[in-house]
Amino acid sequence: MLVQSAAHGGLRRLPHLRTVLAVYRAGSFGRAAVVLGVSQPTVTNHVKALEDYFGLVLFERNADGVTPTAAAHSIISQVAAPFDQLDRVMAGVYEQDGTHPVRLGGPREFMSARVIPALAALDGARPRIDVTLGEASALLDRLESGSLDVVVSGVRSGRAGLRSWPVADEELILVAAPCLSVPKGVPAALDAVPVIECDSAMTATRRYWNTVFGADPRCRPTLTVPDQRAARSAVLSGLGMAVLPDYLVGEDLADGALIALVDPTEAPLNTFFMTIGEAAIQNRSGAAVLAEAVTELIKRGPAVPTGGRAPGR
Repeated sequence: MLVQSAAHGGLRRLPHLRTVLAVYRAGSFGRAAVVLGVSQPTVTNHVKALEDYFGLVLFERNADGVTPTAAAHSIISQVAAPFDQLDRVMAGVYEQDGTHPVRLGGPREFMSARVIPALAALDGARPRIDVTLGEASALLDRLESGSLDVVVSGVRSGRAGLRSWPVADEELILVAAPCLSVPKGVPAALDAVPVIECDSAMTATRRYWNTVFGADPRCRPTLTVPDQRAARSAVLSGLGMAVLPDYLVGEDLADGALIALVDPTEAPLNTFFMTIGEAAIQNRSGAAVLAEAVTELIKRGPAVPTGGRAPGR
């Protein structure tokens, strides 16, 4: 095996192997340098030293970064799991019996509404799980660095060494409390309605207006809260309208606590993806088994009422 020959070089080869793993996962020398906290020349020197040692080319350089060669795939298939296990031990994530939790990351709302309920259906097959909530880019960086095992996010990663697949769609719905008395299906009447948003750039509102009305919104947020659940609470309280995902407001629409202000022929959709390392999948690790099981449970899981819509339509 390729990695066995590296052992003859002693422990001094281990940093080089770790650097190659980082480049493989990051897809570029620059991104690997950021993940490792070293300079790009250090990454370049480590890769070149290992290429010279093996007498092999590990990466083909291109405009977007690097593409692993067959030799790199072979090496990574042998070193990824041991390095990840070492990282867990050094981080203190271990038990006397050698088991460790699966470290699962994802966005607050989707994890709370769809992923965590799906975990309950795993019953006795459920491993110990540590959940981290955050933004997609930061979570995927942590997945690449080995400090997370699985990430659910609205971003399909194209990074080398990671595999992503779709888990679920969310339909964005423009909702308000009935007490606002906004005429349904009248776009011009929406300009005067207070807007609740999760960011000052009005990302969700702008996306909805562009998709449904073919124009930018002319309104501004009257309340900005960085959490969709808090935005839902504000809408339920009658503070304004908001664009929110179907799984978050489905029951509110079904029982009349909220109304959909527009019934578009084509509503905006977001897709969530499960992302995990290629090596974990190949090794059938506990993280890979969990990722696949949760994917199936979410896809066939109980439908969320959406007031006449099919979820994720």
